[in-house]
Amino acid sequence: MKEIQQWAQRRWQDDLKIKLSGRSVGNKSWWTTLKQQQGLTTQDTIPPLFKSDGTVATKNKDKAEVLQTIISWGRRWQVDLAPEKTQVMLISRRQRPPDTPIPTILLGGRPVPLQTSISILGVEVNSVLTFTDHIRTIARKAAWKLSCVRRVSHLLDSQGITTLYAAQVRSLMEYAPLTWSSCPPSYLSLLDKVQARAQRLIRLKALQDQLLPPLQPLQQRRDVAGLCVVYKTHKQHVPHLAALRQPWARPHGHTTRTAATRDHQLIVPFARTETSLRSFFPRYTRMWNRMVQQTQLHSTSSLQTFKSAVNAWIKQP
Repeated sequence: MKEIQQWAQRRWQDDLKIKLSGRSVGNKSWWTTLKQQQGLTTQDTIPPLFKSDGTVATKNKDKAEVLQTIISWGRRWQVDLAPEKTQVMLISRRQRPPDTPIPTILLGGRPVPLQTSISILGVEVNSVLTFTDHIRTIARKAAWKLSCVRRVSHLLDSQGITTLYAAQVRSLMEYAPLTWSSCPPSYLSLLDKVQARAQRLIRLKALQDQLLPPLQPLQQRRDVAGLCVVYKTHKQHVPHLAALRQPWARPHGHTTRTAATRDHQLIVPFARTETSLRSFFPRYTRMWNRMVQQTQLHSTSSLQTFKSAVNAWIKQP
């Protein structure tokens, strides 16, 4: 019986590998055919642009018309488009520069330089669509702010340093965390090191008989924020979060240990890479389903009660 189970498991793994490498998933030949159907060639260096009617411009002539339309719109409405404030970035996972040189993009007759990363509402995204540069930047800024707190620490007690750290340093490391939380743990540890230095500074200012609670881990705070977003999206039906709504899981056709809570679980989106697996939808959908199976927190009526209860649930070992 054990040999049959091992054979069945190997057969299942082989079939899965065949399916994942098949044309239905999208191998290299499949992507090449798709790009040819869309009118894209290997000589195209400017990515497709969206027209005003929603269609995609793939030919160089159509791309030039799209850029000219933007300039004409600005002149008609007396809006000056500043090329020095315009950011252009080529999104590609290519390890080496392309063989064909990238042409210069002109805006109002002035060239727009190509950037390796752009900042959108304070969040930096690089050309391979990762947030590692953003993490390094905020870790460096947070460390600099913490050094400023250390310079005035002789004027404050432990509670004052804690308040100043939470207001000036931790708030910087928690700006839009659900966007860049998919970064590798090695980069997120840079933020944890800053908080560890702040914890040591607080303990140095504490009295001998004073017991100070440790600072809440940053990952725990990010997880609480992510679950609160899922709660507001699916339980409170907040309108501006409707785009984050995931479909509910279908009930089982047979009785299982999790059948009673199946109606409150969500369908976990498929993730092909580790980075995608750590992103918002896969991570917090799986965490929500685990919370539904273990607790009744999804039935909480208020957001504040849910937040406090989830904080205690995540804190458990």
